[in-house]
Amino acid sequence: MEVLRRHRWRVFLILFLFAASLGRYEHKMPKRNFADFHVYYYTAQKLAQRADIYDDNAYRQERVANFKYPPIVALVFYPFHVIPEHSAAVIWFCLNFIFIILFFYWASVLVFDKEFSNKHKNLVYFLAVLFTLRFFMFNFDEGQVNFLMMAALTLSLFLIKRGKDLFSGVCLGFSCLVKYMTAIIAPYILYKKKFKVFLYFVLAIFVFSMLPALVLGWDYNLSLQKSFFPFLCKTSLDFGSMSIHKNQSLVAMVTRFFSSFSEYSINVLSLDKFKIGFLVGLTCIFLYSLIFFPSRKLPDNNRLKRMADYGMLYICMALFNPNGWIHAFIFLVFPYMVCLYYLFKIKHQDLLAWILVFLSAAFCSWPDKLFIRSLEDSAEVYSFVTIGSLLLFCALCKIKFWPKEALESHAE
Repeated sequence: MEVLRRHRWRVFLILFLFAASLGRYEHKMPKRNFADFHVYYYTAQKLAQRADIYDDNAYRQERVANFKYPPIVALVFYPFHVIPEHSAAVIWFCLNFIFIILFFYWASVLVFDKEFSNKHKNLVYFLAVLFTLRFFMFNFDEGQVNFLMMAALTLSLFLIKRGKDLFSGVCLGFSCLVKYMTAIIAPYILYKKKFKVFLYFVLAIFVFSMLPALVLGWDYNLSLQKSFFPFLCKTSLDFGSMSIHKNQSLVAMVTRFFSSFSEYSINVLSLDKFKIGFLVGLTCIFLYSLIFFPSRKLPDNNRLKRMADYGMLYICMALFNPNGWIHAFIFLVFPYMVCLYYLFKIKHQDLLAWILVFLSAAFCSWPDKLFIRSLEDSAEVYSFVTIGSLLLFCALCKIKFWPKEALESHAE
């Protein structure tokens, strides 16, 4: 009760936001047939019938988008098949809200130090949510699984801090199976010599892959496992989905601006597919290598440096995803928290970092229609979210390599 009294305004705000968001969701989403959640619910029904959930033709006939997740994720939604879709969608909305609360708790333990005031914590929460509000609303509206994935990933990092290698590896493995881009963190774990976490991560992927057999049966689960990867490549790695304006990934931006086969008239170069692939690969390698590059200002065991590395990894999960739809950029909330913590901690003295953060937020929050004339004037065509993410990455590089002052030089 003492904790509730101390944080009563924060609790009140959370409850108010929950009630307002749920009311908005109840009003809006039944008209859209519950968007992406309808795919999960439909898949749960097919799973109960022991049908092939990776049959592309069946989904097309029913006019339902493809389910692009492994069987363990289908198993998460399996209990929903026994209740009406509307009730199931509301339950999933409530679970997503809980995942977000847990994410912020675990992220706060990672990012904030004990001397950081509650006033500044609240400001960081407020601004981080404000800068990513578009992504939050999109994930809630669509009923996406990104909140689950992000919570599991952040819990894994939280458990590494607590020295719980086994549970950290399990959470990381589950997060990777929800969406495979979490695997980006695996080389960093090896680089940091967290060999036990990596081993448990690999074992967790294997165990979670076999787990659906306990409910669905060995033969049925095995057939789904065999079908999943070819189905994922067929439906996710096609050129059409990687170049469309809704895709804000790095490869989509490069394709729209620099390819000879871009369907948009904004290309400044006319490179072929091989050169585009080479350019994207080179850019990804450069950005990813900056995470491993040592800082001359901050020692390797410095907590701020480690949080900057984590923030860069979160950004890479969105940018490197070949299907970087808007909802994937919810991962920017963690790097925004890192940048804002640093800026408040040094009392706003790093002007360049502030400029990069605010420019990033402006690009990421820009409305879809740039000049409200046509698709060619869409902010998505010009990859505003991608540019905003790259600016935020630059802000983290500024913090890591040229901080205004070194915070907490001691090892934890």
